[in-house]
Amino acid sequence: MKIKTLLRVFPALIIAASIAIGVFISPVSAVSSAPITGHVGSTVTFSTDPTPVTGTNYTVHFIGIDAGNNSINVTVIQSTVIPTNGFVSGNFPVPAVPKGNYKISVLGDGNPTAVDVGNFAVTPSITLSTISATAGTPIIVYGSGFGANLAVNIYFGTTQTTTGTPLMTVSTTQNVNGSFTSNPFNLPQTPYLPVPYYITAFDSASNIASTQFAILSRIISLSQEAGAVGDSVTVNADGFTALGSVSVFFDSITNTPLVTVAANSLGAIPATSIVIPPATRGQHTIYVRDNTYTTVFALKAFTINQSKIILSPASGPVGTVMTVNGTGFADSVVVGFEFDGTAITGATVTTDTKGSFSKTITITNSPSGVHVITARVTTDAAMFAQANFTVSSKITVSPTTGKTGDSVTISGTGFYPNGQITLAYDAIALPTAPATLTVLPDGTFSGIFTVPGAVEGSHTIIAADGLGNVATTAFSSSITASISPDTSATPGFVGQDITVTGSGFKPNATITVKLEENSVATGTSNTSGAFTITFKAPVIAKGAHPVTVSDGQTTKPFTFTMEGTAPAGPTLTEPASGIKAKQPITFTWGAVTDQSNPVTYKLEVATDANFTTLILSKEGLTTTSYTTTEAEELPTVSKKVPYYWRVIATDAAGNVGSPSTANSFVVGFSWADVPVWVWVTVGFFAVIIIGGGVYLLLMRRRSSF
Repeated sequence: MKIKTLLRVFPALIIAASIAIGVFISPVSAVSSAPITGHVGSTVTFSTDPTPVTGTNYTVHFIGIDAGNNSINVTVIQSTVIPTNGFVSGNFPVPAVPKGNYKISVLGDGNPTAVDVGNFAVTPSITLSTISATAGTPIIVYGSGFGANLAVNIYFGTTQTTTGTPLMTVSTTQNVNGSFTSNPFNLPQTPYLPVPYYITAFDSASNIASTQFAILSRIISLSQEAGAVGDSVTVNADGFTALGSVSVFFDSITNTPLVTVAANSLGAIPATSIVIPPATRGQHTIYVRDNTYTTVFALKAFTINQSKIILSPASGPVGTVMTVNGTGFADSVVVGFEFDGTAITGATVTTDTKGSFSKTITITNSPSGVHVITARVTTDAAMFAQANFTVSSKITVSPTTGKTGDSVTISGTGFYPNGQITLAYDAIALPTAPATLTVLPDGTFSGIFTVPGAVEGSHTIIAADGLGNVATTAFSSSITASISPDTSATPGFVGQDITVTGSGFKPNATITVKLEENSVATGTSNTSGAFTITFKAPVIAKGAHPVTVSDGQTTKPFTFTMEGTAPAGPTLTEPASGIKAKQPITFTWGAVTDQSNPVTYKLEVATDANFTTLILSKEGLTTTSYTTTEAEELPTVSKKVPYYWRVIATDAAGNVGSPSTANSFVVGFSWADVPVWVWVTVGFFAVIIIGGGVYLLLMRRRSSF
């Protein structure tokens, strides 16, 4: 039964629904509007043709029901004259109304029945205060066509996302038209992408609208935006490819990069220092470029508003050759130079195309202290740069070597004007000529001093003006000494005259000459440190011996070579060879001459010709004869086994000569040499023997008888 009833009323329900929907959706027959959907502000075109509108004037209404079932009727065209044919047409912008379906009606003042020309669906939409910006830029979102009195979340991402944490939430609570204007919000630091980002608005009724947004790269900051060539500038930038390579350029992205760094995951580069390269004065551009997408770059102006010069070296004495390197000038201009405001004659240079130059300048006579070097464009006095050069004190001496008593000229530069110069030689005050040395206005002075006595070698000359300016230089003190004769080629001999001369020693000092470690002579140097000392070569062995001469400070060494020629063998005189010598025996021989006197002799007597068995040896004999003592009497020998004697000469240098030719001699028997007791003994036995013989003879005769 219920099914039958439903079947009976279903057609009527379909017809009623169609009529109801047609009121809001279906266009009136033979009338039109376009488009049929869009967002607030869209332009809608309409026409009532062929249905005329009666009356004098007409109005156009935008009619609908919002989500709260509230009726909305917005007059979009005010009273307008109806054409004579009654056909009305025109256009209007979609008014600020919430999302929904709306009817467009034209009402003439001559007929209370409106002509419905079409339907229009309002959709959500958003616009931005800018569609591209750098991170940190304040962005305002303008929304329309959303639900009335709803909360709307704003999202930012690479897609039309409605999830996650929104950038911010706005409300249409106070706006029944479904529109809103967000508070400004700063874009987060975000890396560059070759595809767009999206900003999306999503209300609590799931109404959604998105728009594309492009992230731009930027130079966040420069630690300074003006300065000079050579300044260190810190660059902060973002909006580049995440973890990508980023380069910093000066004046052109086609130049060689100043530095290349890696961006972080947010597309920002760390604080990066660059040094401003040589360039002309004026405005320039610093570029930061993405090396992954080379069309992505940021730039910022940098102004070179200072010219600069660098001095190398920046200090030194008069005569220093200084190099002036200039930057930040105009290109191809002539630059002149000044020293303490006074132009340096002949010193000019032309800058290159980058406003740079290099020029060498020699520091001329000037007082000690800080002086201002100025480089100035000759055609633009306002374009200049300055730097300080510190002049230090300096002294020179001529000659740089000498000996005690020599005169030396000393000259100084870089001292304080009118200062009184004092000199010292190894910290010992040094008299000068003139006695007072006064510094001239240009910081110079000159004078003469006499080299004092001192050890040989390098000494320090010190000059001071009493006002804090001190300079030093080296002076080499040469001390000369010689020994004569030179025994290196021709050796000397004992008793020879040896002369030692010297100069440059301590004045009026005791000079000591030593051979080996023994003093052999002394003398005194004169006021200029010169001396001459002569002594006899002492008795020393042959060969080289050290000789020194010293004043107590300085010692000069020499070598004295004693001759090594042995004296000849002596000529023997008595006893002559083969004779019988009478004791005591006197041995005599001829004298031997030698350079190294005195000559001493050695007498040897042996029992064989080879002198292997000596029975007498006497050394150090200073005369040419020797007589044996009673204790030295020689036993008697025959000619078959004679004695042999010889003499050997030794000079004072210890050179031992060859033995003389040996002589032989004998010592014969002499009755006179027989002692008395021998004769008594012999006589006694002779008497006994003779007497006994006579006795025996007599006894034999007696017995025969």
